[in-house]
Amino acid sequence: MKKFVYLSQNDPGNFITGLFLRNRYEEDEVVRIQQERAHKICDILKIPIKVITLNDDQWEIFNSPVLAEYRQGNNPSLDVLYNRHIIFGALFDKAVNDIGADYVVSGHYARTTAGENIDKWTRYLGNKLFKAVDQLEDQSYHLCLVPQACLQRAFFPLGDFNRGVVSRIVAASELKHLFGKNDIMIDVLLKEKQLIRCLEKEFPDTTGKIFDLESGAELGEHDGLHLWHIGKTIVIEGKTFFVAEKNRDKNSIKVVQDLNHPSLYTDTLFMSLVLWAHEIPNSFFEKQMMDAELRLHCYQPTSKCSLTLGSRDVYYSYDHVIASSLQPFRNAIPGHVVAFYHGEECIGGAKILRAGPSKYVLNYKKYKKTGCNTSIKNSTDTIFPS
Repeated sequence: MKKFVYLSQNDPGNFITGLFLRNRYEEDEVVRIQQERAHKICDILKIPIKVITLNDDQWEIFNSPVLAEYRQGNNPSLDVLYNRHIIFGALFDKAVNDIGADYVVSGHYARTTAGENIDKWTRYLGNKLFKAVDQLEDQSYHLCLVPQACLQRAFFPLGDFNRGVVSRIVAASELKHLFGKNDIMIDVLLKEKQLIRCLEKEFPDTTGKIFDLESGAELGEHDGLHLWHIGKTIVIEGKTFFVAEKNRDKNSIKVVQDLNHPSLYTDTLFMSLVLWAHEIPNSFFEKQMMDAELRLHCYQPTSKCSLTLGSRDVYYSYDHVIASSLQPFRNAIPGHVVAFYHGEECIGGAKILRAGPSKYVLNYKKYKKTGCNTSIKNSTDTIFPS
């Protein structure tokens, strides 16, 4: 259901319209099958459907920040950016401005204050974003950067139901034959693979060296920094390693063999300014700091943290946010988006600029082993440049 956006319109003769977006990063055959299924679903629901094709300029709004992050050696959150710039960006604009939709209904597992009672007053009162009832399927993280102006016209009906209930409803309807196990379903991973194929044109020669973090020994070569993120598994000569550091200047990767290696943990994150889903919390506005919960990756449980506004210079205004926690953050990926919560409410999101010093760096004497002095020095130099 996530492939379709349903629109409530003023025209009483055309109350609901289904939209199908042709994704440029999906294979033509997959798009054809998905489009056929979209038409069948709308036929069963007895609603019209419109097929939307975005132009190059509209896709560029999504491509530019993604490519910029990859060029810096970072790994952006493609699903979050896709929702912000495409689904609730270019597609949303077409729905509201070109088609004349009053509201947009999406199949994301999330909830809002107004829910199904969304009306014109929502535009004045605002519409807060909340976790779904089914915590295992909650997708509020994916929507944490959606602007408030869009949320004021958005409705997420699946957020009030458990995934099992939705599955049984579909199984008892005429739609059951359209959602079998063998259906070709487009997910975030496939979009990422398609996008990376396009990126290969941007990075014609991206091979580099792989080193052991502790010993400094060369272990092999990687095929591009953009393909690897902190914590990702990499197999070298039959042995499993985990990416601990990436060096864009040297185009190199450092790895460790322990899944719980201290180099994968940090107590602090330096992030961009928060994009608030509803409004800036009063405590943060008044004191420039507050307690919150943070979700580092989609579908991960939230962890408690403290947020503090930061500035690179006392003479400049605040330009970043620092998150700190007594419970270390694991696999903090620069370029990745994190979501913030107050209980059930998703209050906003921000991009990780860099992670603070790892547990390995802070306790290098404790973890020091023969031959690792150089790698330790390089790690500290990266975090605390001279």
